[in-house]
Amino acid sequence: MDSMFSDPGKKLKKLALIIFWVVLVSSAIEGIALIYMGVNWFKLFRDFSYRDPLIIAGLLTPLLGLLTAWLSTIVLYAFGQLTEDTAAIREAVEKEKEKV
Repeated sequence: MDSMFSDPGKKLKKLALIIFWVVLVSSAIEGIALIYMGVNWFKLFRDFSYRDPLIIAGLLTPLLGLLTAWLSTIVLYAFGQLTEDTAAIREAVEKEKEKV
């Protein structure tokens, strides 16, 4: 039980990286799917009116996914770093107290 709550800063940073990669990969897959739908739209529905917007959306989705992944995880990663730094400062202060 104690190991579950030990070193929360490191765990927050790992969680931020996992979330970043999941959002990035899922947006890339979504972009590929949108481009595929745009290219094959005529075969599926016999209408050209939605073809170009789907291809454009497929190209923009990975770029916006990268921005979203970064923005959504930077705060969590920074909080994890802040937690690690605070723990290090606390340990240093406690060692100095023991010396005195």
